[in-house]
Amino acid sequence: MTLYLLKNASTSSDYQDAALLCMLWYRFGRASDFSRVQKQNLTIDAADILFVRSIRLKTSEEQGLSLFPDLDFVTCPVHAIAVALITHAAPCVDLLDNLSALPVQAVVSLSPATPLLELLDHPAEYAAFGAAAAAATTGAAPAEKTPTIYWHVNRVLDRIAANAGVEAALSSHSFRRGGAQHVNGCDGLTHHWIFDRGAWNMSTTNKGFNYIFNTSREDHKVNKALSGYDTEAKVLLKDLKSFDAQTQEKITAVQQYLFATCFQLDQAKYNVSQRVVDVFAAYLLLHYSQLKELHAEGPSVKRLEACVQLAGSSLADWLAWSTYLASAACNTKPQLPTKTEERDTTRRKQSNQGNTIIEHERSVIDQLLLLVKHQNEPMDIL
Repeated sequence: MTLYLLKNASTSSDYQDAALLCMLWYRFGRASDFSRVQKQNLTIDAADILFVRSIRLKTSEEQGLSLFPDLDFVTCPVHAIAVALITHAAPCVDLLDNLSALPVQAVVSLSPATPLLELLDHPAEYAAFGAAAAAATTGAAPAEKTPTIYWHVNRVLDRIAANAGVEAALSSHSFRRGGAQHVNGCDGLTHHWIFDRGAWNMSTTNKGFNYIFNTSREDHKVNKALSGYDTEAKVLLKDLKSFDAQTQEKITAVQQYLFATCFQLDQAKYNVSQRVVDVFAAYLLLHYSQLKELHAEGPSVKRLEACVQLAGSSLADWLAWSTYLASAACNTKPQLPTKTEERDTTRRKQSNQGNTIIEHERSVIDQLLLLVKHQNEPMDIL
């Protein structure tokens, strides 16, 4: 479904929905009444792990979530969030700007000393008291529930599931069930019993979930498994530190245009930190050619290319930086396995990474050939 959204994206809302679907896969075992994620809640901890915090509607409890990049850019949450951010039309507090606003009720006190003139001059503020009194006397039905993100997800699924070739009837809870089935087959997790479906002892299950959420090591293991990694693998975020100073200045100039709605603004609530922006820019660099290959006329591709030109760089430079970032030696540290099983696992991982790099190089070469073709067209006309 995410692939369908990226292939057929026509508005920024499509990229917001793709990012939402990616993030839901990682919300395994967490409450379904989370309100939304604000930009200030995107952080990178000391271990170079992207950390997202969401707030529940009912209890205002803050739930953390660690995210790791996926080898497949279609399902990579870091890339999905980055694309969602650069397609914002205007500055906003929330990470996803296509969700309905939450109703905010003002606290109004009514006492016998309140003047009648005050009530008559401000009817909207005191209208809730009249509605509550009417409901109490007539036995009217309670007010509608506050819509959550999962209401929006169900509408998105109804819109794209059939077109994406999904025959099963999916709902917002399908993401958490799918994640549970996926991690239940992983032998590197501590508590297999947590992930069994239909667990009858809810108290024990809740304690197990709390152990995972409140222990960063276990949370990292679960999310590595959901991203397709081994639970003990060392997954590093790519950034811009490997580039030389001159190249970093050029990429920073592109960042100023790409993240104009969430970077270095006057109000802090609209901003994303410099460290997070660098990581997002790295993954936009890394997967640019693959994203363009999916949908060359997509809004995200057009915006990215326009920002590169506005910053005084060329698409050839952008592709060259992407190739360098995708190289095997970039942002990796050699590790020497000691056991035979570890050597075999390392060989398999290196083989998968090699295939990913080869696919990336093929995509970059296709885009370079396309650029050369466009440059030769005026000469052919002359």
